[in-house]
Order: sequence, then structure tokens, then C-alpha cells
Amino acid sequence: MKHHCIAVSICLIATGCASHSAQQILSAKEEMAVWQRNSAEPTPSSWASGSKWRFVVADTGKPPREVTFVVTDEPAETCMSGEWKRLDVSGDSALHLNQPAYSVSGRNLQIQLSTDLCDAYDMLVGSLQGASFSGTHRFSGLRGSQDFGPVTGTKE
Repeated sequence: MKHHCIAVSICLIATGCASHSAQQILSAKEEMAVWQRNSAEPTPSSWASGSKWRFVVADTGKPPREVTFVVTDEPAETCMSGEWKRLDVSGDSALHLNQPAYSVSGRNLQIQLSTDLCDAYDMLVGSLQGASFSGTHRFSGLRGSQDFGPVTGTKE
């Protein structure tokens, strides 16, 4: 049930809870199918408490920005449903961060860059494959969502 709620949330975030073209709806359905497949797979052992991960955010039209996190098992408070845990920032960050947190479901990884706002989510969303991450920098809110560009990550 938990995975179904997360998958529906992803679909709603991707579609922005509004009417869209058939292509956008198909894309949201495809994204939900990938989410469900990845949820059924085990979380890579490289994503573990104490591990350090470097992410490169390559938003369209902007120079790449980097952030490094240390994964914790400590619970985090967010406005989103699900099990969220705190991320510690290691070193300087070129991104605006405020109490970042993550949620992992199988190979799916969501990172909230700032957990202090509700209904306005600046996130890194994607999947883990071994010691790497591939995904998207996405902002989601009450008026829909927008993808800013690709994100890659590697375990250090």
C-alpha cells in the first residue's frame, strides 16, 4: 500500500494534478511504471548510513552545481508522506539547502533539498544503480511540476 501511495504521488506530481496532453499523461504513466519496477528491486548496498555521495545538478542553461551528502538513518520531518531520513551536507554546496532529507524505495531515491516548506518541493528524483544515481532536478508544488535538468550522483 505504501508503495502504491508513493507511486500515485509521483504520478500526481509529474502531472501537476491538472489536465495535460496525452503525451504528458503517457510520460507520467511510464514514469510510474519505472517507479513500480524499481521499488520491487533491492536498495543497492552502496546507499547506506555513513556513506558519502556527490551529486552534480546540470540544470538547463546553468553551469553544473555540486553537493555532497552523508547518508544517515536519523528520521527527518517533512510534509511529504513516507519514511524520510536526514542527509548531512559535507563541505560547501552550490545549491540552496535547508534540512535535506531522503526517501528510498528499492532503487528509487528522492531527495528533498529543503524540508522547511510544505507544498513546494525542490527535489532530486531518480534511481540508484550500484554506486551511481541518475535522475532529474524537479520542483513540484500545488500548480504542478517542472523538471530543470539531469542529475548524476556517485558514491565517494
